[in-house]
Amino acid sequence: MRALLVAVFAAAALLPATLTPGRAADFSDRPPPGIRPASATLKQVLKAHERATGSDAVPVRTVVERGSVEQDSLSGSYTEVHAGKNYRATITTGPFVHAFGLYRGQLWRQDDNGVVVLMNGVHRRDEIDEEALHGDVSDPKNGVRLLGEVNSPFAAYVVEVNPPGGRLQWLFYDKTSGLLKRVERMYPDRRTTTTYEDFHTVNGVTAPWRSRSSDGRPNNDEQWTITSLTYNAKVGENELRIPPQSSGLVAFPPGVGSVALPARIVDRHVIVRVVINGRGLDFILDSGSSGIAVDRQVLAQLGIAAVGSATQTMAGTYERTKARIPQIDIGALRMRDVVVSSFPFSTAHGPAVRAVGLLGFDFIANAVLRIDYLHGLVEAIEPRTFIAPAGAVPVDAALDDGVPFVRAQVGDAIGEHFVLDTGATANILFSAFTSAHPGDVADEGGGMSFNEVNPVYNGKGVGGSLALRATQVKRLRFAGTDFDDTLLFKTSANRPFEGEDEDGLLGYDLLKYFTVCFDYPQRRLYFLPNSLVPKRAVQR
Repeated sequence: MRALLVAVFAAAALLPATLTPGRAADFSDRPPPGIRPASATLKQVLKAHERATGSDAVPVRTVVERGSVEQDSLSGSYTEVHAGKNYRATITTGPFVHAFGLYRGQLWRQDDNGVVVLMNGVHRRDEIDEEALHGDVSDPKNGVRLLGEVNSPFAAYVVEVNPPGGRLQWLFYDKTSGLLKRVERMYPDRRTTTTYEDFHTVNGVTAPWRSRSSDGRPNNDEQWTITSLTYNAKVGENELRIPPQSSGLVAFPPGVGSVALPARIVDRHVIVRVVINGRGLDFILDSGSSGIAVDRQVLAQLGIAAVGSATQTMAGTYERTKARIPQIDIGALRMRDVVVSSFPFSTAHGPAVRAVGLLGFDFIANAVLRIDYLHGLVEAIEPRTFIAPAGAVPVDAALDDGVPFVRAQVGDAIGEHFVLDTGATANILFSAFTSAHPGDVADEGGGMSFNEVNPVYNGKGVGGSLALRATQVKRLRFAGTDFDDTLLFKTSANRPFEGEDEDGLLGYDLLKYFTVCFDYPQRRLYFLPNSLVPKRAVQR
């Protein structure tokens, strides 16, 4: 899931004074140490693993797996139900419950607030790795190779898996048993090590009943332990079906189909007034946030306890906890039992506004939002009564990470995964996109002029800041509208901030030209150009 973020741009932005950096994550792509030439071939290693794991002695129609889990410094349990290709996993840690699964070909996930997302397949790296590992490993293009063998942490053969579009990882196969006992994986914000232990043989298949994962930061350690495994038990269809998409988190007044929100645009951000425990607070309406967040200090002042802990890295490193707020009021709207994230977050917007939270996915997904950027108005509409504005351009959105991925064109290059981000003030190109399309993002002169005046230009995000460089592109095309000679900003390979499989952010510099409707239940956005757009720019 995409980490919560907000991009607030200012020259020489500083780290928040309240931030306490955690232990630095390992971003190294170096292979594991101590590798020497192997005494076996790749084919022999994989064949030995196949023999070691075995195969089903009796045909399997269903599997019910139950176990314990330790995650985010919380303990809990999980249940996985499989029937053919369909499956559903439900995980409880402390007071929080989330789920995910596959039903009739549709991947889905449900977050702590009960909001369900139908996945569009934005991320396929792990799937690509699996396909490569079980494909023709003799083909160098598959990206699977035997690096060698090691003596530590145990005698093992090390296989590197790094197919095009996949995830870089190293697999450690025990030399004696042939079992896979260790995997090191690369993610944008960390390098994880997972060890597999306590192997059991059930129905002819040998598999680990305990796994431990670590990225070197204790708060992020995980342990999963199987406590029971049942084959061919009766599994009802209700145990596999996708839950309803609407969680009912946002309640409208009886008989009311739309509500004007207490919101205004300040310092290029949509600021919304919320009330928690009788206290009015300013939040940023942030479609680039995968949930709802409240500043840690404010949460403590409100007397709301936070639990769990995880170390995360975006623009910088910070500690995230979670809490459940009994009630949040936003004008006439009401939310009850809201699970929020908490970390150090407080940003000033002019002399009278200090934002202490982010109002993101879980709120937006339960009420169609209409933002009129020209007049600074925000309206929440009951999803069942929403009708798209006449003349608005529809844009499909993938919501896999709890943020809207949309299509945009820069020059002649098309990116399918730009984040439409109301929390960002500028339009940003991530390094993977700029590297893939150097000619399309080449500066036409305006970027050089900007960079000369602003040699140090930083973006401020959750946990810290990151360096940006301006470029003036020939054309930015989005939602049927062409914007010529547009100033965009490029990141410099900041992997944690850029995430995975993303092209960039589209923020206020683009949104200000539209009235925008966020219809997450239908996975669609609508853009109605306002009077700020030159009429020649609209290409219907």
